[in-house]
Amino acid sequence: MGQTHSTLARQIHESLRARFVAGEYLPGVRLYEEKLAKEFDVSLTPVREAVKLLESDGLVVRKAHRALFARQFTLKEAQEVYDVRQILEPHAASLVAQQLDPQWLDSMKLLLQEQKQALNAEEFGKVQTLTATFHIRIAQKSDNHLLASMIERIWLMVPLLRALAWYESHYMRPVHVVDEHRAMLDGMLLGPEQAAQLALNHVRTSWEGVKGALERALGASESGRDSV
Repeated sequence: MGQTHSTLARQIHESLRARFVAGEYLPGVRLYEEKLAKEFDVSLTPVREAVKLLESDGLVVRKAHRALFARQFTLKEAQEVYDVRQILEPHAASLVAQQLDPQWLDSMKLLLQEQKQALNAEEFGKVQTLTATFHIRIAQKSDNHLLASMIERIWLMVPLLRALAWYESHYMRPVHVVDEHRAMLDGMLLGPEQAAQLALNHVRTSWEGVKGALERALGASESGRDSV
């Protein structure tokens, strides 16, 4: 029995969303539904259903003549994303530290080893995916389902911003990400307050890199429009 359009749409949606998380699409890049249908060897119907789900995720937008693009962020929108991260993620880290599970901590250290290997191999898409996994696992371990769902939602958008930042030659944070993640885990051993502070420091440092990259990208865009 063949798969239904809805089943195919969900599978395509999950596959495309994984690409966004891996940083494969930069903000503003155009996506072609016909090419996606050919790539997934399906008709346009499940692709269009998958795209609607991506629109609900806030990952793609329709523009003139129904052209489809990866979402672009204004500086204010990006700031809002990171403002929310600064509120939610330290609280999640604090909750995890209150009920720290040694086996979970060991599994997170293994994840960081995998991330370090990906970084050394310059597999930045994998680094990006593991970065999202790291933060989402902390959220899920907080044992606060609403908090976890909110952080998971935010982390659908963060990779788009980070992909832009990592694309910029001036932004070298991937080198430091694993060390900061390790410090966050060490902070959990020291208690909820230290865990929250290190998580907050991490988000703030990340924002500075993303902000700089976004300002350069927006500046280049403005220069391009002025020259037309």
